[in-house]
Amino acid sequence: DTDLVLVAPATANFIAKLSHGLADCLASTLCLATDVPVMVAPAMNPNMWQHPATQDNLARLRNRGVRFIGPDSGDTACGEDGEGRLS
Repeated sequence: DTDLVLVAPATANFIAKLSHGLADCLASTLCLATDVPVMVAPAMNPNMWQHPATQDNLARLRNRGVRFIGPDSGDTACGEDGEGRLS
């Protein structure tokens, strides 16, 4: 039995897809088709994380019961420092 669907890392693009109900890849299809809790671990550039569009998408997902791990602050993969680092 599956207890949870975990998407890690969850990019800004994936979070946007999920918040708008798109199912155009295996991960987004699984998230829409499951009847178990979904958890995402965001990982992206700090400016992408702080962007109002991303924050709106996150709020929409929270309202639907999607759970989140992180992100953390620190050095990110793009070489920037700030919130958006994979937990």
